[in-house]
Amino acid sequence: MPLFMLKDAWKYCMYNKKFFLLLLLFLFVISYIQDAIAPQLDSNSSTIVLVLTLILIMGYGMQITNDRINHGKKLPAINIKKVLFLGTKATIVTLVYYLVQSYILDLVCFPLDFPEFDLSDLLLDLPNTLHMIYSHNPVDTLIFIFTGSIIFYLFSIFYELALALIADDKRLLDAFNLKLLIELIEVIGWKKYIVHCTFIILAIVILGYFQYISFPYWFLTYAFSIFTLFLMWVTQFMGIGAIYSLIKEGMSH
Repeated sequence: MPLFMLKDAWKYCMYNKKFFLLLLLFLFVISYIQDAIAPQLDSNSSTIVLVLTLILIMGYGMQITNDRINHGKKLPAINIKKVLFLGTKATIVTLVYYLVQSYILDLVCFPLDFPEFDLSDLLLDLPNTLHMIYSHNPVDTLIFIFTGSIIFYLFSIFYELALALIADDKRLLDAFNLKLLIELIEVIGWKKYIVHCTFIILAIVILGYFQYISFPYWFLTYAFSIFTLFLMWVTQFMGIGAIYSLIKEGMSH
Protein backbone atom coordinates (compact mmCIF):
# COMPACT_ATOMS: atom_id res chain seq x y z
CA MET A 1 0.00 0.00 0.00
CA PRO A 2 2.77 2.58 0.72
CA LEU A 3 4.18 1.80 -2.75
CA PHE A 4 0.76 2.46 -4.29
CA MET A 5 0.69 5.81 -2.48
CA LEU A 6 4.10 6.67 -3.90
CA LYS A 7 3.00 5.64 -7.38
CA ASP A 8 -0.14 7.81 -7.11
CA ALA A 9 1.91 10.77 -5.88
CA TRP A 10 4.32 10.37 -8.79
CA LYS A 11 1.49 10.24 -11.37
CA TYR A 12 -0.16 13.22 -9.69
CA CYS A 13 3.05 15.26 -9.97
CA MET A 14 3.95 14.13 -13.49
CA TYR A 15 0.56 15.02 -14.99
CA ASN A 16 1.94 18.49 -15.72
CA LYS A 17 5.73 18.25 -15.79
CA LYS A 18 6.36 21.96 -16.42
CA PHE A 19 4.25 22.98 -13.45
CA PHE A 20 5.93 20.31 -11.35
CA LEU A 21 9.35 21.82 -12.15
CA LEU A 22 8.01 25.28 -11.31
CA LEU A 23 6.87 24.04 -7.90
CA LEU A 24 10.24 22.41 -7.32
CA LEU A 25 11.86 25.79 -7.96
CA PHE A 26 9.37 27.37 -5.54
CA LEU A 27 10.28 24.84 -2.84
CA PHE A 28 13.99 25.26 -3.60
CA VAL A 29 13.74 29.03 -3.02
CA ILE A 30 11.78 28.56 0.23
CA SER A 31 14.28 25.97 1.49
CA TYR A 32 17.19 28.26 0.64
CA ILE A 33 15.53 31.12 2.54
CA GLN A 34 15.02 28.86 5.57
CA ASP A 35 18.52 27.33 5.49
CA ALA A 36 20.71 30.23 4.38
CA ILE A 37 18.93 33.56 4.83
CA ALA A 38 16.78 33.17 7.96
CA PRO A 39 19.72 32.15 10.25
CA GLN A 40 21.55 35.39 9.36
CA LEU A 41 18.67 37.63 10.42
CA ASP A 42 17.92 38.87 13.92
CA SER A 43 15.64 36.74 16.07
CA ASN A 44 12.36 38.57 15.31
CA SER A 45 13.00 38.81 11.56
CA SER A 46 14.06 35.17 11.39
CA THR A 47 10.87 34.07 13.16
CA ILE A 48 8.71 36.12 10.79
CA VAL A 49 10.45 34.65 7.73
CA LEU A 50 10.13 31.09 9.03
CA VAL A 51 6.42 31.55 9.85
CA LEU A 52 5.71 33.06 6.42
CA THR A 53 7.47 30.22 4.62
CA LEU A 54 5.59 27.70 6.77
CA ILE A 55 2.29 29.38 5.84
CA LEU A 56 3.17 29.14 2.13
CA ILE A 57 4.18 25.49 2.38
CA MET A 58 1.16 24.50 4.47
CA GLY A 59 -1.15 26.60 2.32
CA TYR A 60 -0.28 24.84 -0.90
CA GLY A 61 -0.31 21.51 0.91
CA MET A 62 -3.89 22.29 1.91
CA GLN A 63 -4.69 22.99 -1.73
CA ILE A 64 -3.37 19.53 -2.61
CA THR A 65 -5.48 17.96 0.16
CA ASN A 66 -8.57 19.86 -0.99
CA ASP A 67 -7.93 18.78 -4.57
CA ARG A 68 -7.52 15.13 -3.54
CA ILE A 69 -10.71 15.27 -1.45
CA ASN A 70 -12.49 16.27 -4.67
CA HIS A 71 -10.75 13.47 -6.63
CA GLY A 72 -8.28 15.71 -8.46
CA LYS A 73 -5.74 14.08 -10.77
CA LYS A 74 -2.99 16.72 -10.95
CA LEU A 75 -1.22 19.38 -8.92
CA PRO A 76 -3.64 22.33 -8.48
CA ALA A 77 -2.80 25.79 -9.76
CA ILE A 78 -1.45 28.09 -7.06
CA ASN A 79 -4.18 30.32 -5.64
CA ILE A 80 -2.36 32.92 -3.53
CA LYS A 81 -5.48 33.98 -1.63
CA LYS A 82 -6.33 30.37 -0.83
CA VAL A 83 -2.72 29.51 0.04
CA LEU A 84 -2.48 32.37 2.56
CA PHE A 85 -5.94 31.72 4.05
CA LEU A 86 -5.62 27.95 4.38
CA GLY A 87 -1.92 28.18 5.21
CA THR A 88 -2.55 30.50 8.15
CA LYS A 89 -5.24 28.21 9.58
CA ALA A 90 -3.13 25.09 8.97
CA THR A 91 -0.10 26.72 10.61
CA ILE A 92 -2.15 27.54 13.71
CA VAL A 93 -3.41 23.94 13.86
CA THR A 94 0.13 22.60 13.39
CA LEU A 95 1.63 24.78 16.11
CA VAL A 96 -1.10 23.95 18.63
CA TYR A 97 -0.97 20.19 17.99
CA TYR A 98 2.81 20.02 18.09
CA LEU A 99 3.11 22.19 21.19
CA VAL A 100 0.66 19.96 23.09
CA GLN A 101 2.35 16.82 21.76
CA SER A 102 5.78 18.18 22.69
CA TYR A 103 4.62 18.97 26.22
CA ILE A 104 3.17 15.48 26.78
CA LEU A 105 6.17 13.73 25.22
CA ASP A 106 8.49 15.76 27.40
CA LEU A 107 6.69 14.43 30.49
CA VAL A 108 7.41 10.89 29.28
CA CYS A 109 10.87 11.29 27.73
CA PHE A 110 12.62 13.63 30.15
CA PRO A 111 12.54 11.32 33.22
CA LEU A 112 13.85 8.48 30.99
CA ASP A 113 16.61 10.66 29.52
CA PHE A 114 15.30 10.25 25.95
CA PRO A 115 14.77 13.00 23.36
CA GLU A 116 11.24 13.87 22.23
CA PHE A 117 9.73 11.03 20.21
CA ASP A 118 9.10 11.29 16.47
CA LEU A 119 8.46 7.91 14.87
CA SER A 120 9.34 8.92 11.30
CA ASP A 121 12.59 10.59 12.40
CA LEU A 122 13.60 7.53 14.45
CA LEU A 123 12.98 5.25 11.46
CA LEU A 124 14.90 7.55 9.11
CA ASP A 125 17.92 7.80 11.40
CA LEU A 126 18.34 4.14 12.36
CA PRO A 127 22.06 4.26 13.33
CA ASN A 128 21.49 6.96 15.96
CA THR A 129 18.21 5.36 17.01
CA LEU A 130 19.87 1.99 17.63
CA HIS A 131 22.73 3.65 19.50
CA MET A 132 20.25 5.54 21.67
CA ILE A 133 18.32 2.34 22.43
CA TYR A 134 21.42 0.29 23.32
CA SER A 135 22.80 3.06 25.56
CA HIS A 136 19.71 3.07 27.80
CA ASN A 137 18.20 0.73 30.32
CA PRO A 138 16.06 -1.93 28.50
CA VAL A 139 13.03 -1.24 30.70
CA ASP A 140 13.27 2.52 30.10
CA THR A 141 13.67 1.84 26.38
CA LEU A 142 10.51 -0.29 26.25
CA ILE A 143 8.54 2.34 28.17
CA PHE A 144 9.89 5.04 25.84
CA ILE A 145 9.03 3.16 22.63
CA PHE A 146 5.62 1.89 23.78
CA THR A 147 4.40 5.12 25.38
CA GLY A 148 5.97 7.35 22.76
CA SER A 149 4.41 5.33 19.92
CA ILE A 150 0.93 5.60 21.43
CA ILE A 151 1.27 9.36 21.96
CA PHE A 152 2.72 9.85 18.47
CA TYR A 153 -0.09 7.86 16.84
CA LEU A 154 -2.85 9.58 18.80
CA PHE A 155 -1.63 13.02 17.85
CA SER A 156 -0.86 12.04 14.26
CA ILE A 157 -4.29 10.58 13.52
CA PHE A 158 -6.13 13.56 14.97
CA TYR A 159 -3.71 16.10 13.47
CA GLU A 160 -4.07 14.74 9.94
CA LEU A 161 -7.85 14.72 10.17
CA ALA A 162 -7.76 18.26 11.60
CA LEU A 163 -5.79 19.40 8.54
CA ALA A 164 -8.31 17.68 6.25
CA LEU A 165 -11.14 19.63 7.88
CA ILE A 166 -9.25 22.88 7.29
CA ALA A 167 -8.65 21.92 3.65
CA ASP A 168 -12.38 21.21 3.31
CA ASP A 169 -13.11 24.81 4.41
CA LYS A 170 -14.46 23.85 7.82
CA ARG A 171 -14.15 26.12 10.86
CA LEU A 172 -10.80 26.45 12.60
CA LEU A 173 -12.37 25.37 15.89
CA ASP A 174 -13.52 22.11 14.27
CA ALA A 175 -9.86 21.10 14.03
CA PHE A 176 -9.72 21.03 17.84
CA ASN A 177 -13.14 19.41 18.39
CA LEU A 178 -12.10 15.98 19.67
CA LYS A 179 -15.69 14.69 19.73
CA LEU A 180 -16.18 15.62 16.07
CA LEU A 181 -12.85 14.07 15.04
CA ILE A 182 -13.72 10.79 16.79
CA GLU A 183 -17.15 10.70 15.11
CA LEU A 184 -15.55 11.23 11.68
CA ILE A 185 -13.02 8.44 12.24
CA GLU A 186 -15.81 6.08 13.31
CA VAL A 187 -17.50 6.59 9.92
CA ILE A 188 -14.90 4.29 8.30
CA GLY A 189 -13.66 2.61 11.48
CA TRP A 190 -10.55 3.06 13.61
CA LYS A 191 -8.71 0.11 12.11
CA LYS A 192 -9.01 1.37 8.53
CA TYR A 193 -8.11 4.91 9.53
CA ILE A 194 -5.03 3.92 11.58
CA VAL A 195 -3.82 1.56 8.86
CA HIS A 196 -4.10 4.37 6.31
CA CYS A 197 -2.18 6.78 8.57
CA THR A 198 0.51 4.11 9.05
CA PHE A 199 0.85 3.71 5.28
CA ILE A 200 1.35 7.47 4.93
CA ILE A 201 4.16 7.36 7.51
CA LEU A 202 5.81 4.36 5.82
CA ALA A 203 5.59 5.99 2.38
CA ILE A 204 7.25 9.13 3.75
CA VAL A 205 9.97 7.06 5.43
CA ILE A 206 10.68 5.19 2.18
CA LEU A 207 11.14 8.49 0.36
CA GLY A 208 13.17 9.83 3.26
CA TYR A 209 15.84 7.19 2.75
CA PHE A 210 16.50 8.59 -0.72
CA GLN A 211 17.77 11.77 0.94
CA TYR A 212 20.89 9.85 1.95
CA ILE A 213 21.91 9.67 -1.72
CA SER A 214 24.76 12.08 -2.46
CA PHE A 215 26.27 13.37 -5.70
CA PRO A 216 29.76 14.69 -6.56
CA TYR A 217 28.49 18.28 -6.46
CA TRP A 218 26.72 19.75 -3.41
CA PHE A 219 24.22 21.56 -5.62
CA LEU A 220 23.01 18.29 -7.15
CA THR A 221 22.76 16.68 -3.72
CA TYR A 222 20.78 19.66 -2.39
CA ALA A 223 18.49 19.70 -5.46
CA PHE A 224 17.83 15.95 -5.16
CA SER A 225 17.06 16.43 -1.46
CA ILE A 226 14.49 19.10 -2.38
CA PHE A 227 13.03 16.74 -4.99
CA THR A 228 12.52 13.94 -2.44
CA LEU A 229 11.18 16.42 0.13
CA PHE A 230 8.62 17.59 -2.39
CA LEU A 231 7.46 14.03 -3.07
CA MET A 232 7.23 13.39 0.69
CA TRP A 233 5.19 16.56 1.06
CA VAL A 234 2.81 15.67 -1.79
CA THR A 235 2.44 12.09 -0.53
CA GLN A 236 1.45 13.30 2.94
CA PHE A 237 -1.12 15.85 1.81
CA MET A 238 -2.56 13.53 -0.83
CA GLY A 239 -2.88 10.79 1.78
CA ILE A 240 -4.71 13.13 4.15
CA GLY A 241 -7.13 14.09 1.37
CA ALA A 242 -7.67 10.48 0.29
CA ILE A 243 -8.73 9.23 3.72
CA TYR A 244 -10.98 12.25 4.33
CA SER A 245 -12.58 11.64 0.93
CA LEU A 246 -13.51 8.12 2.11
CA ILE A 247 -15.00 9.59 5.29
CA LYS A 248 -17.11 12.06 3.30
CA GLU A 249 -18.33 9.27 1.02
CA GLY A 250 -19.20 7.17 4.07
CA MET A 251 -21.20 10.05 5.55
CA SER A 252 -23.21 10.47 2.34
CA HIS A 253 -24.45 6.84 2.36
